[in-house]
Amino acid sequence: MEFLHLISEHPDPETISTITADLHRRSAGETEEFGFPVPNCHGKIIQPNGWDSDWSRYFTDLITTFYNADIAVNGTEATYSRLFELLRQHVIPRLLKPLQAEGRVLQPCLVHGDLWHENTGLNEGTYEPMVYDASAFYGHNEYEVGTWRTVFVAFDESYRSQYRLHYPPSEPSEEWEDRNRLYSIPFNITHSAGWLGAAETTRPRIIEDMRFLINKYAPNADDSGNGLAPEMHG
Repeated sequence: MEFLHLISEHPDPETISTITADLHRRSAGETEEFGFPVPNCHGKIIQPNGWDSDWSRYFTDLITTFYNADIAVNGTEATYSRLFELLRQHVIPRLLKPLQAEGRVLQPCLVHGDLWHENTGLNEGTYEPMVYDASAFYGHNEYEVGTWRTVFVAFDESYRSQYRLHYPPSEPSEEWEDRNRLYSIPFNITHSAGWLGAAETTRPRIIEDMRFLINKYAPNADDSGNGLAPEMHG
């Protein structure tokens, strides 16, 4: 294995989007199920690897594992736990089940799984982009781009827009933006669980995104009497 000297400078939107979309495209079809053959981790959290043909179910297991790790580190509170359960029961199946419904086939592809700017750099000798420290598994390609929406990542909307040019949205394509919001939540949760003091900044965003999606896709699901957000924020 060759040792590489890196420059701590993240690739531009066109470059990283091209590389990422190429990885997803080349690996699509390598397996018919979602998962990974060996144990690995997202930061300190052991991912629930295994195999599942149902992406909605696999994603639910994954985000629940991350949520439980966050609770173990930072504790819980009523609003956070209530909204997460509504997300699990109503929003996740509503947004992800259609990807494999009405004859649609969702091909698993290899995702890096933790592709934020701190896991990228440039080769000091060639200036070629480098990515490392993966939390890989075979999943929905759009999951990868969820981390580019989080509160702690330098990759902004321009990166997400470039990716869509290289890898068109899955159908139903009109729900791409809401799936992207959903896919950002597990990354914010793992950041909350894995970085000292991060819960203070990331949990409000997690709660905001969960409220947005619940208000849009399951507005009548909350039976606590506490209500949700009075309006949706983009």
